[in-house]
Amino acid sequence: MRTIKIITAIFTVFFMTACGDDFLDLTPPDGIADTEAFETLDDFYTGLNGIYSAIRGGGSYWGKNMMMNFAVSTNDFYAVQGFTNQWGTQYAWSIQAGTGEGANLWLAGYQTITRASNLISSWDNLEEGTQAERNQILGEAKLARAFAHFDLVRVFARPYRLANPATDLGVPIVTVENLEEKPRNTIGEVYTFIINEATEALNLMTQNRERFYMGVNAGNAFLARVYHEMGDWGNAITYATNVINAVDLSTGEEYINIWRNDGSAADEVIFLVGVHQTEFANSLNLGGNFVGPNPPAGGNWRIDYIPALELIDMYDKDNDVRYGAFFQEDVNVPAIPPVTAFIKYPPDNPLFSNRGMNQMKVFRASEAYLIRAEAYAQTGETGLANADLEALRAARISGYSHTDLSGDALLQAIYDERRKEMVAESSRWFDLRRRGQGFQRTPQPGTGPDNDLGIEATNYRWIWAIPQGEMDANSLMIQNPGYVAD
Repeated sequence: MRTIKIITAIFTVFFMTACGDDFLDLTPPDGIADTEAFETLDDFYTGLNGIYSAIRGGGSYWGKNMMMNFAVSTNDFYAVQGFTNQWGTQYAWSIQAGTGEGANLWLAGYQTITRASNLISSWDNLEEGTQAERNQILGEAKLARAFAHFDLVRVFARPYRLANPATDLGVPIVTVENLEEKPRNTIGEVYTFIINEATEALNLMTQNRERFYMGVNAGNAFLARVYHEMGDWGNAITYATNVINAVDLSTGEEYINIWRNDGSAADEVIFLVGVHQTEFANSLNLGGNFVGPNPPAGGNWRIDYIPALELIDMYDKDNDVRYGAFFQEDVNVPAIPPVTAFIKYPPDNPLFSNRGMNQMKVFRASEAYLIRAEAYAQTGETGLANADLEALRAARISGYSHTDLSGDALLQAIYDERRKEMVAESSRWFDLRRRGQGFQRTPQPGTGPDNDLGIEATNYRWIWAIPQGEMDANSLMIQNPGYVAD
């Protein structure tokens, strides 16, 4: 993993410390570079902040890339005529080993892992604070390390449900920062590591700190997501239930405010990646490609991607709170008729001084309802699955009246609700690949290149290429099928 070590050593980042529940203070890079630097309680908190900064990754990880890379890679969004080609490689399904998208995510993921590993390796040095406080620090670091391994294995390896986990290659498990070349572990080994790490983290942690930090609720939400990815329905139910019992669904204005002004500690958001109120960077501007990073010129929004008509038509436009929260009709854009714009990440979040800037919501309670509903449906608990589906819909749709479903119709309703609820939160690409489904883009007015694209479930690019830099630096690395050296 030499390339990971080298890039980690020179990567310029900002450490984050919480300032209330609203914003993050950003301070210059701290000099912590090795395990000997972790001694005092303050050192360890600074180290934790460095881990969360790596999760943000300057935009390369959950700062924006995990959202946008996969949001534009299905048929939920279409590039408008004359778009800037931002995310164009992903949109056109032309990623290769030498393109930067995979390299950025790979490096940011392993930077998170390396920072977490350095802190974990030094934990025995920590003598200050209470045992509960020390355990919380260790638990958060372990959860972050599991989190990054999970994102890497579900992007750069076959989906667990469709793989032979005992033999198919995953990603290297890294627990110590060094220059040693490392081979790819099997998918099964990686998932076993992830589950063990996250379970240990839950046994250590006792707190839910502010939403910029992972705590008990985030640990349960994460494990529910992992077991859902695996198709381990019993454990998915267990951990989703832990979330549901702890965090209420938001409704009405509270739900709208999650997106309009990043909400509050009382809403259903469990963990978000923080962006400072005065920051502006294209790599962090989650709304920029949907609402335009600059104010309208001549009344025209300068946007790259618009929602698919198929997606828009799935909502109850009159009664579903999500429709008004996610879409704005009759928006003027250059050279094409007015469009419906996607404003889930709005242009005018009052907490930010720059257009399109928003916090990235990683875990929310609604995902737990969707995971548990699917798990119940898959295990024949039809009544319980309907109850969870009804609960979520009733929280979103005014005057909702539920009709019980069963069999394939019930599963499809849950899949559809997941698509509507979690649109542009990176989930649909992963949903399609783990279910072994492709998609078709059908041309619609005002859209530009690659708007007529069919991707079958067997397309090799559902598994991203191991970055060429890693292939060149690590003689033990094996490339995924279908990719050739650039």
